[in-house]
Amino acid sequence: MGVAAVLVAGTEARADALCDGRMVTVMWLALGGDAHPLATFHDLRLDDDVTGSGVVLAPTDPLSLTAQQTEVLRALLDRPRAEVTARVKAHWRDLTSPRTTTARTARLLGVPVPKGKETCEV
Repeated sequence: MGVAAVLVAGTEARADALCDGRMVTVMWLALGGDAHPLATFHDLRLDDDVTGSGVVLAPTDPLSLTAQQTEVLRALLDRPRAEVTARVKAHWRDLTSPRTTTARTARLLGVPVPKGKETCEV
């Protein structure tokens, strides 16, 4: 998780402050290649849940996911890995931009845009 966050954010200091669409990219990089990504996601969540907002355990500081970010991640984990990988590669610049919202991330990755107002408070 920590390596994925630094890869997406650029530095460890910036990785601690992620609260935008980049969190989806971080989580997909960490879980997308896992044989059982939902089970691993369950184990990484402090609340042992795979829905709604929550805190994700990481080697450094824990990371927070909004309900919308979780919804997009869950949709990605249901897609074929090769399909998501191709979209991540094609849209890497946007997916790692701090200006990219979770809704934009969903559109770029071809999954439904989550409803509701996004807030970073978990």
